[in-house]
Amino acid sequence: MVRQKRVAAVDDVIEVRQLLRSALRFAGQGRFSVVGDAGTAAEAIALSERLQPSP
Repeated sequence: MVRQKRVAAVDDVIEVRQLLRSALRFAGQGRFSVVGDAGTAAEAIALSERLQPSP
């Protein structure tokens, strides 16, 4: 089994984040797990510190 990459969706437009989540979920063939999303750089930094997505 392929180990899932933990990723975060980051964009200032919520619709883009939702689209990215969907694309990773459906087209990623199970390779990605979206662990969170953020709308600003500050939110993205806090999110990555808290959730530790894959490098």
